[in-house]
Amino acid sequence: MTVNGTVFHVEAEDQNVLNGAASSTNRVYEADGVELEGTFTRGIFNLMLAATYTKAKITEDRVGGTFTGKEPRHQPDYVFVAVPQIDFGKLAIGANIVTITGSYAQDSNQLRMPGFTQVGAFLEANPADNLRLTVSAQNLFDTLGIYEVNQASVPANGIGFARAANGRTVQASLALSF
Repeated sequence: MTVNGTVFHVEAEDQNVLNGAASSTNRVYEADGVELEGTFTRGIFNLMLAATYTKAKITEDRVGGTFTGKEPRHQPDYVFVAVPQIDFGKLAIGANIVTITGSYAQDSNQLRMPGFTQVGAFLEANPADNLRLTVSAQNLFDTLGIYEVNQASVPANGIGFARAANGRTVQASLALSF
C-alpha cells in the first residue's frame, strides 16, 4: 500500500490583452488545497485512488475590480479518480472512473456548469510473448460532461457555446514485437 498527500498554496497572476483594452485581463489568483493519492495491491488486484480539493479565488481584479473575490472559471472544488485493475499475467482488465464537481463557466460566477462522472474500461491480452491485444473504451455510459461554456449567463435566446467531453469511444490495437 502506498499513500501520498500534498497540501498546497498557490499564488498566480494572469495578464492578457486581447483585441485592445476592452478585453484586457489583469488578475491575481490564490488557491489552497489538498491532494491525496494511493495504491493498494493484493495478489492480482490493484486499486489506485486519488482525490483533489481546491479552493480558488480571484484575490485582485486590477481592471475594474468586478471579479475580486469570485471563483475562477472552470475550477471544480473536487476531482476524484479510481482505477481498479485485475492482472492475471497474460490478461489484465480494469476501469477508470473520474468525477469532476461543478464549476463556474466564467469569472462572473453567474452560470454554473454541472459536475459529472465518466467511466472507462480496458482489457489487455498477451496471448504470446510478442503479441499484445488492447481494447479500451472511454465514457462507456455516454455521459454528457461540460468542460467549458463561453457565456457568463444563459443568453436571452437560450443558445450558447460549450465544449463537451467526447462521447463513448472504443478502440482496439494489436501490437506485434519482433
